[in-house]
Amino acid sequence: MYIDVAILAILLIAVVFIFRRFSSFIYSICLIDIFLRIINFAATHIPIEGVSNYVAVNFPNSVANIIEKYTNGVVEDVLLWVFVGIYCIFWFYVAAYFVERRK
Repeated sequence: MYIDVAILAILLIAVVFIFRRFSSFIYSICLIDIFLRIINFAATHIPIEGVSNYVAVNFPNSVANIIEKYTNGVVEDVLLWVFVGIYCIFWFYVAAYFVERRK
């Protein structure tokens, strides 16, 4: 099923149309990825079998996992490198925020 791709696309399109800034797009991709990783971590470390099974079935592990699930070959490599680039830009935004805040 393509439900995870559809939800991710709807969220990203909503962010682009509402905020209309490149930094908002970068923040939203990284926040969605961090949220998915936290949900996955919690599901694997909470000993409630129903919660773990529900998260395992309905949530992907990360945005990179979605890319790997629906693509392969060169397209997968390019998209994963774009994803790494997005995280590098995110890191730059966060570092710039902390440097600016110190002044």
